[in-house]
Amino acid sequence: MPRTSEVAINTMLAEVFRDKHPLWNDGISVEQTGILSDAPRARPDLLVQVPDSQPVAIETEYAPASTVEAEAKARLGKTPSLSADLIEQAVAVRIPESLRQNQADLAE
Repeated sequence: MPRTSEVAINTMLAEVFRDKHPLWNDGISVEQTGILSDAPRARPDLLVQVPDSQPVAIETEYAPASTVEAEAKARLGKTPSLSADLIEQAVAVRIPESLRQNQADLAE
């Protein structure tokens, strides 16, 4: 049975966020390495960096998502390569298992 990867979910989530605010169009990175200067191999699921705002890391994982909170907490205190501000906010998102099977509802 086909399954939707977390990368596909993260890409769609970024698109939804970009539609919510005009400043977010260029300020969201998805699954990029080298985005954290003090952890170049790290790959945050999403990193929101908009002008005049603190960066926010977002980590996602399919339910039951037993490690997503620890992953989000691990982003705290890291420095994005395009910013002098530390990540002081991180969000852990548990993705419902139902979205793994059905891509038609991703945007909703």
